[in-house]
Amino acid sequence: MKTISTVLLICLSVILFTACTKEGPAGQAGPTGAQGAQGIQGATGSQGATGPQGIAGNANVTQYTYNGPFDFNGNLDFNLQVSTTLDTMNRSLWLVYLKYNGAFEYHYALPGLGYDGSSYYRNTFYYNASFNKVIHNITRVNGSGEVYSVIKIIRIYANNSTTGGRQATPGIDFTNYTAVKNYYNLPD
Repeated sequence: MKTISTVLLICLSVILFTACTKEGPAGQAGPTGAQGAQGIQGATGSQGATGPQGIAGNANVTQYTYNGPFDFNGNLDFNLQVSTTLDTMNRSLWLVYLKYNGAFEYHYALPGLGYDGSSYYRNTFYYNASFNKVIHNITRVNGSGEVYSVIKIIRIYANNSTTGGRQATPGIDFTNYTAVKNYYNLPD
């Protein structure tokens, strides 16, 4: 009887093991587990390559170009308007240049002598609150006058203002329009 029991036990075991398979439909996903603890900070990465040099900025510089002709032979002065605020006018450096077209193009800084050194010019300006404009009055002070093709006004806005003091200006010659144009990356 012991032999029959052993044989039967072996047969049942074989049947049970062969009847079970690992194949079958997948069960439903279980619920999401709790958030784990924050890991430790990783090591700092190496320094990246240096990027290319950017274009020189001139965010606070504006050039206003007025096309002529401006005939100072027959006129003592011309009034040119710039739309802005009183605060901007007061916080800005204003540069004015007369452009003369001859065999070459010449730019003359104001105040100063014009073409051929025969006439002296100056610029005065004031704020017209009724129109929110700065009025630049370009005046021939003496001499017979010339005809200029363009007048350029350059406004350089000051980000900082120092009461009773001075701040350094760039090392350029403001009487030289080409130097100013190149320094501030202005158009022709």
